Amino acid sequence: MVMIAMRLMLKRDAASDGADFLLFDECGRLKYRVTCLRQKLVTNYNIIISDPEGEQVAKIRRLPIFGTHTYVLRAGRSHITLAAVVTRRGVLCNFYGNNWCVSGDFGAKCFSVIDVDKSPIMTLCRRASSRELLISDEPNELFCVMTAVCACLIETTETYAVQTV
Repeated sequence: MVMIAMRLMLKRDAASDGADFLLFDECGRLKYRVTCLRQKLVTNYNIIISDPEGEQVAKIRRLPIFGTHTYVLRAGRSHITLAAVVTRRGVLCNFYGNNWCVSGDFGAKCFSVIDVDKSPIMTLCRRASSRELLISDEPNELFCVMTAVCACLIETTETYAVQTV
């Protein structure tokens, strides 16, 4: 039986306060605010994760590497790198800096992250108007939140098809 330490709801924010995503706990209280700070290059930007009081708790930096979506996820003094490549068969995803791997469809934003010993880390799935993030590894809560945000930033279609030109 899998123990779920935390359940968060991830929603795109349409309000004018500048946040791109909001994460709420099961009681509907704001847990995290995600703000994307674009730079001169469209492919290069920073994403700030802050608590409800506005204090920065984590940072994502998108690296401008051609053909990939590469993100450096930093919380405190720890960091990992998430690299995703969009192919005709879906999104191939790898973590560097830990032993995690993705199971499921990262491009459709419906996947699980598991450790090398098959223990669950997190699951992201669709709900009515948002994404549900189930975190099983509470010490890595911020890295789970950042992984879910990165998945939501990659624009893909949910059904893959080959188009002849």
